[in-house]
Amino acid sequence: MLKFDRIKFVAPLQALTSLNEDWWSITLKRGKVTELTFKQESPCLIRMKAHRIEDKLVVEFTGKILKDDYPQLINRNSIRKCLDAINALGVCTLDVEFVIKNADVTLCDVTTDITINNYAAFKTTIETNIKNLSKWTVKNYGRKNFTIEKNVKTPKMKRRMSVYDKEEELHTCTDFLNWVSNPNEIRNHFIQKTRFELNLRT
Repeated sequence: MLKFDRIKFVAPLQALTSLNEDWWSITLKRGKVTELTFKQESPCLIRMKAHRIEDKLVVEFTGKILKDDYPQLINRNSIRKCLDAINALGVCTLDVEFVIKNADVTLCDVTTDITINNYAAFKTTIETNIKNLSKWTVKNYGRKNFTIEKNVKTPKMKRRMSVYDKEEELHTCTDFLNWVSNPNEIRNHFIQKTRFELNLRT
C-alpha cells in the first residue's frame, strides 16, 4: 500500500462547508473577499487556501497530523482520519466524503521507512549504480542524509528522492513530540529507520 508523508489536493470550494474567519487571513480585491488562507507550521504542517473566484479549495498537510498514529503515515486507510483531524482544529469544516470523491492530488511525498544495517555500504551501492552522472546528481546533507535528483529543467521530467535518518530528524521535532501522548512509542518506532521520500511535484 502506498504511503505519503505529505499530500496536497485541490477540490471544489463546496468541500469547505464552514470556516471560522478569526483563524484565516483574508485577501480583498475591490472590497470583496477573493481568498482566505490558513497556515500552521507546528506541531504539524497544515496549509489551506479557499479561492472564491476560482471556486476551489487547496489543502496541504503532513503525516504528523495523525498525531499518535503518525507511524501509519497518510494512506487510503488513514486519509479520513487526517481530514477529521483538520476538522477537529475548529478552524473549518471539510466535507470528508466529498473530498475523498472529488479532490485531485497535486503534490505528494511517496514515503517508506526501512532499517539499514550497513549504511555506508548502502550509500556506496547507490552512488556506484548511478550510470549517468550527468543526468543524475547525489547531494549530501549531513552524515546520513542525501538526495538523488534528475538534472532536467522541465518540471514534468523532474525526479527527486530524499533519503534521511528519520530517527535523527525526529529528535528535532520537539513541538510534535510534546503534542502527542505516546512520544516514546513513536521514538522507538523510528529507531535506526532510514526514510525514503519520492517528491512528486507536478
